[in-house]
Amino acid sequence: MKKSMLRTVLIAVAILAAPVTVFAGGAGETREITQREDGYRQVIIANNNTKFAWKLAGDSVYFELSAPAAGWVAIGLNPTFVMEKADFLIAYVDASGVKARDDFGISAFSHRSDLTLGGTDDFSDLSGVEENGITMVRFSRKLNSGDKFDSVIDPETEQVILLAFSNTDDFTSYHVWKTKLKIKL
Repeated sequence: MKKSMLRTVLIAVAILAAPVTVFAGGAGETREITQREDGYRQVIIANNNTKFAWKLAGDSVYFELSAPAAGWVAIGLNPTFVMEKADFLIAYVDASGVKARDDFGISAFSHRSDLTLGGTDDFSDLSGVEENGITMVRFSRKLNSGDKFDSVIDPETEQVILLAFSNTDDFTSYHVWKTKLKIKL
């Protein structure tokens, strides 16, 4: 009886762990970090031309994400397991402008607004545009915002960066693409 239960638990763990492999990126995703003239460092995901860029300035980091999406784009920082404890910015552009939300990974497969969890909205300098099927957002954040739902970013250590996008303008629709990067800012 105990062997049967152990086998069931191991199968369940294997099934739940399967998306982790997919999240690490798919076939054909080549990445090269380049330095742009505006001071940003950039990674381009070759299979769909998603572009992730960043620039350190004092006690802040500036981010830019451009993706072939007609909906939201998202950046997650330093999850512990899949999406758990990741610090997310989810943003989309509609007719009235850029909408963004500061979220926290409450489990491996779910996130909630920092504000509803008792945290603060810690992203600033928000801008964005959606043109010709491409959504691009820019924003900044303190390396250490002081919010318990935000990751402390240490530019001297490797950061785990989650990127995702959807074709829906909201904060809850499931992503149509995702990947994970490990980079030193």
